[in-house]
Amino acid sequence: MTVMGRPKRGLIDVLKSKAWIAESKRLANVESTYALNKLVHGKDGADLRYFERIQRGTNSPGAGLLRDVNNRIEGSRDVYLIGPIHEGKYVPLWKAIGGSIEEAWEVLEWFEPAYARSRLFGFTQNHRVEYLLSQMSTEERKIKLESGPVLSNLRDKGMGVLSLPSGGLTPEDTVLHETQVWIYRRPVDPKSDMIDMKLSHPVTEMEAKGSLVFDLRILAATVALWRLSHFTGELWREMDDLMRGLILSPGKKFLHDVDGNEIGSIPSQRELSAIGRVLQPYQIKEDFIKMVDEIWKSSAEKYAAVIHSLPRAT
Repeated sequence: MTVMGRPKRGLIDVLKSKAWIAESKRLANVESTYALNKLVHGKDGADLRYFERIQRGTNSPGAGLLRDVNNRIEGSRDVYLIGPIHEGKYVPLWKAIGGSIEEAWEVLEWFEPAYARSRLFGFTQNHRVEYLLSQMSTEERKIKLESGPVLSNLRDKGMGVLSLPSGGLTPEDTVLHETQVWIYRRPVDPKSDMIDMKLSHPVTEMEAKGSLVFDLRILAATVALWRLSHFTGELWREMDDLMRGLILSPGKKFLHDVDGNEIGSIPSQRELSAIGRVLQPYQIKEDFIKMVDEIWKSSAEKYAAVIHSLPRAT
């Protein structure tokens, strides 16, 4: 039976709605939804509360409102349809995090045409990740990510089995012991409060010291490649670790003398993560991270039936 009615809104709709309001206000050079509403509809125009609900993410703009706002603020509609603006170009962030896998490929090819060629000429996922990392740093040292264990024998019990046993999994198949390690480690760890006071993650340290090259374009490419890694099963551990470093807040502020030399650091809860810094103008960081976590958990559930834990090498 077909169920009629309005389609259920997801987190991607929240992201698009909030970002659309933020970018529309920036393009129109106004600071409030009241001023935005007045610009589009006049003083006695549409109900202001509707704009406020869109800004909170509880409602999405309809085609008519997108048209009306775009007539007064040229280019605003494509923010909702494509993504935020970076250096005059729309970044396909919505495809990157909410599109199909083929659309994730489109984002990578938009970011760098060589990604399209990499599908044809024998390049590996490792090549693709290495290129992405090279765009994030101007330093000679490479960003080293946490890698997964070498899967030398796909028939090892409890790991990478080719099919589920006929009777299903037993508790012994999924239990973890002190001598075992998780293959998976989620990028979003609620227990850590997402702060890395010791700067133990190389990406977090680079962000804290201002040496990480990261913007909306690189964010879109990173999310697309992360999703592709989970889809193919290649380098998902490394891409999870990269996402973790981008989500972690440094928790430290570095101090410099008049010559720019580093002279120390102090704890600071106000220091933003790389993703927080890039998404701050749109007020969508928390919703974005929540969507990352939902995508990861969905992927983990799919793999859980065939990938459990590995004994540590002796």
